[in-house]
Amino acid sequence: MGFIEFENVTKSYNSSEIVIDNLSLSIPEGEFVTILGPSGCGKTTLLKMVNKLIDYNSGSITVDYKDIQKWDTIRLRRSIGYVIQQIGLLPHLNVEDNINYVLNITKSDKKLRRGRAEELIELVGLSIDHLDRYPRELSGGQKQRVGVARALAADPKIILMDEPFGAVDEIARTALQDEILNIHNKLKKTILFVTHDIQEAIKLGSTIVLINKGKVEQVGTKEDLIFNPASDFVKEFFGIKGFQATLDKSILRDLYKRILTKEESIENLYHKLES
Repeated sequence: MGFIEFENVTKSYNSSEIVIDNLSLSIPEGEFVTILGPSGCGKTTLLKMVNKLIDYNSGSITVDYKDIQKWDTIRLRRSIGYVIQQIGLLPHLNVEDNINYVLNITKSDKKLRRGRAEELIELVGLSIDHLDRYPRELSGGQKQRVGVARALAADPKIILMDEPFGAVDEIARTALQDEILNIHNKLKKTILFVTHDIQEAIKLGSTIVLINKGKVEQVGTKEDLIFNPASDFVKEFFGIKGFQATLDKSILRDLYKRILTKEESIENLYHKLES
């Protein structure tokens, strides 16, 4: 469970505005996929089509080998976790009820709901006493952690994340990135994570999808896109020479290790970075 496939998908709002252009893409089960690209390239549209928040004009999208048009829309959305930048916690509900919103709707056992809330609040790095608080009593980073917990409550195989950490400060953002990586390592959910931030895409994604003008420019690991760009656009987008100055040192160190474990000399590595 958790496999997603786009096949020749096109989305346009009018004849002159094609947002997704004959796009094909397979997302293997359990992958952490970051979707990256310039503003207006179709990243969020691509994400929202998966849970039918946006319809497409042609092609097909399958979730777990079933065309989404054949899925009951409510059932599909309840089976997919969704985290957005605005978070969308309900202000009149406490944290526990926000986390268990879908479980409350489906009338799950009360004891089960409480246990699930306790498990998830700790999984996202908050203490159990946060369950009785209301959104107004939380910081931005805490609200976003609750948003992640809510997305996990119904134990979905797929989680969609649309620039979820864009509105928090840098310290909270780094902590949230680390937390979602830990969660992915533990739970092995399929995660589609939209971001405009290159460092974030590289830090989080086991696979990176770079989109431009509604088309996939390149799909691959961070090493693929940085050291073996498939087009001039990819090379220019990552800006290899200038990129080294802004790249997090721990990420760069990881890239060095991965390449050097393939018995590639430091001399060759520097040659790649300078080319």
